[in-house]
Amino acid sequence: MKRRGFTLVELLVVIAIIGVLVALLLPAVQAAREAARRMQCGNNLKQIGLALQNYHDTMLSMPYGARCRYIGTASSGYGPSFFVGILPYCEQKPLYDLMEAQAILGYDYQSTQITATAANAKIGWMRCPSSPLPELELQNNHNLQVPSYVGIAGATGGGNTGKTGELDFVETRVTSGDHGGQIAYGGMLTLNNAYNMSAAIDGTSSTMVVGEIGDYFFSTGNVRNRVDGSSVGAAPGGRGGWWMTGANAPNSTAGGTSVGQLVFNLTTIGHPVGYNGKGLSLAVNANGIGERAQNNPMLSGHPGGSQVAFLDGHVQLVSKTTHVAILKRWATRDDGQMIQE
Repeated sequence: MKRRGFTLVELLVVIAIIGVLVALLLPAVQAAREAARRMQCGNNLKQIGLALQNYHDTMLSMPYGARCRYIGTASSGYGPSFFVGILPYCEQKPLYDLMEAQAILGYDYQSTQITATAANAKIGWMRCPSSPLPELELQNNHNLQVPSYVGIAGATGGGNTGKTGELDFVETRVTSGDHGGQIAYGGMLTLNNAYNMSAAIDGTSSTMVVGEIGDYFFSTGNVRNRVDGSSVGAAPGGRGGWWMTGANAPNSTAGGTSVGQLVFNLTTIGHPVGYNGKGLSLAVNANGIGERAQNNPMLSGHPGGSQVAFLDGHVQLVSKTTHVAILKRWATRDDGQMIQE
C-alpha cells in the first residue's frame, strides 16, 4: 500500500500559516512583557512613595532632596540624596547604617569609603526593568547601581509656557544651575531644604515627587548621553556623583545662589516628558540638559510616557503629550492650582 505524504504546496502553506501566527503573536507577547515591566516599575515608585510617607511620619518632614554636608556655611562637601534617607523605610536599613557609620567618621557621600558600602548592591526598587541604561557601572573603583528615578525639585522660572490663564505661572524660587539650567525650590524634594506635608497646599494628589529618568538623551549626530539623576565618575562624562550623592552647594537655599555647584538626583521641570532629542540636533550639556544638569527631562523605556509618583502615593503614567505647563504645575507644591491632565 502506497503511503501518502505531504506535498510541497501543503508544507509551504503550513509554514506560511505558522509564520502568520508568529507575526500576530509576537507583538502581543512583547506588549504583555512591557505591561509586566511597567507594572513592576509602578510598584517601585509606589514603594518609594510609601517610604517618603513613612519618613515623614517618623521625622515630621520630607527628606532633603539633596543636601551638602554643612548647610548655610562656607564648608563644602557632598551630603546624601533623598535615596539615602529612605533606605531604612525600603528594607535597606543595614546599608543605611553602613553609610552613616562612614559619614560619622567624616567621609562625604562622594567618597570611596561610602560608595564602597554600596558596591555591587542591586536594589530592586531603584531600577525600572524597561530601562536601557546599564544596571551597574564601574565608578569610584566600585560597581554602583544606576537609578531609574529622580526627585522633582519644582519647575523652572519664566512666564509664558504656551498656555494662557490658570495654567501659566511664574516661578521665582529658582537659582542658576549647571549647563545653563535652573534649580527650583518649589517642589517637595529640594536642595538643602525639607518640608512637611502641609507645605503642599495644592494637595498631595496634585504634587509630583519622583519621576522616571531611565533612558538616554540623543544629541547632535544621534549620540546617546546619560542624563539620569545620578552620574558617572572617572568614566566618559566625569559627572562625579552617584545615587547616594546629594550636593556640594553649602550656601544654596531658596533665594540663594548655587552657581558652579553640583546637585545630583534631582531635576527641575522645564521640558516635556520624553524630550529625548531625537531628530532635533540638540547640544548636550546646554539648556539645562546633560551631565550633572538640573533640567533633565523625564525619560523612560516605556512607550507613550514616563511614570510618576505623587505625594499621596499614587502612581500614574504621564503622557509625552502632556503640556509642559501642566507638568510645571504638578511639580510645584503651592502654585494654587490643582491641575488634572
